[in-house]
Amino acid sequence: MTSTLQVAEHDGSQDEGSSPKKNRDVWRGVRPPQIAEYDTLKKEKSSTKHFWEFQSGVSAPLTGMDSGADERGSYPRWVTSPGVAALILFLLCILLLAGIIGLSVHYIKVSSHYNSDYNDFTEERNLLKVSYNNMTEERNQLKASYNNMTEERDQLKASYNNLTEERDQLEASHNQLMEERDQLKASHNQLMEERDQLKASYNNFIEERDQLKASYNNLTEERDQLEASHIQMMEERDQLKASYNNFIEERDQLNETLHLWNSGWIKFGSSWYLLSDQKNTWTASREDCLKRGAHLVIINSEAEQRLLHGLSGSRNTHIGLHFIKMEKTWMWVDDGPSRKSSTPDITFWDYGEPNNSGGEDCAEIVTMKTYPLKSWNDIPCTQMNNWVCEMTTSGE
Repeated sequence: MTSTLQVAEHDGSQDEGSSPKKNRDVWRGVRPPQIAEYDTLKKEKSSTKHFWEFQSGVSAPLTGMDSGADERGSYPRWVTSPGVAALILFLLCILLLAGIIGLSVHYIKVSSHYNSDYNDFTEERNLLKVSYNNMTEERNQLKASYNNMTEERDQLKASYNNLTEERDQLEASHNQLMEERDQLKASHNQLMEERDQLKASYNNFIEERDQLKASYNNLTEERDQLEASHIQMMEERDQLKASYNNFIEERDQLNETLHLWNSGWIKFGSSWYLLSDQKNTWTASREDCLKRGAHLVIINSEAEQRLLHGLSGSRNTHIGLHFIKMEKTWMWVDDGPSRKSSTPDITFWDYGEPNNSGGEDCAEIVTMKTYPLKSWNDIPCTQMNNWVCEMTTSGE
């Protein structure tokens, strides 16, 4: 540091009028100590700050002496001129600026090209999104339409099946009525034939009486003939009595059938059914059927179950099924023709029934269930419902 300060002081103390030769003598006088100190500091590198302070003070003079000095130690003026260095720096700046401008132009072209492609891709993507959304909406609309059509088809199928069942029931009822009519016609024709036979027999009897009167003299022979005729007439009388009794029974059956029809009873198979127009408990419903000479309905087939489900309309109805706690099972009432309780041969409980949710020991038909074969429900016996009575007539 001492040598550097000495060089700076000595350099600044030169007079403006000193000669170049004197200056060269001054440089020659200080060069060896400065170079030795520079090499020493460069090797040691003990302190970066000291090294750079030293380099900033002596590097320019040393560079000038190493590169452009002649044998006498003098340097050309353009080497040490500040204008040349500024010119070189200016040219380098121009070259650097030109390179930057070229790179900028190239970047702008490439960027504009990529921006154009990006905008095209963005528009195509947006168009595809819009098309995808439209297709999704159309798909959802088609799904909704398909579901609606499926529901309508199922409803039409159910309606068609119900109408078909009703048609079959009406056809069966019509055929049964036609058979009964044919039977009545045959019975009527038979009675007409018997009447004609009786008329003919009567005419014969008159003729025989006339013959008896005319053949009084042949009384003995005619008596024998009359006895034979009497026996024959007795047989015919017995036949007529039997025919008369059959006719009376048929008449009574027809009157009973007519009375039941007029009283609101409906015939199905060998039984008659009556739907009450009032509501009552299960026990009171059972007593009402007994007063009518009938019993709470006992269901033995699917066809009977379907009939009662349709007969009830929109009203839930008591049936003759109840829970026997002693037996711990469901049994039909003992009011039927057999006069004894029996377990059901076939049941039509709804899903999850009977569940006995609180003293539910009696059964009903729930008409709100759309499937007739799954419409039984267990209820408390005190619940108020309509009921169906069943009766088998004496002639069945």
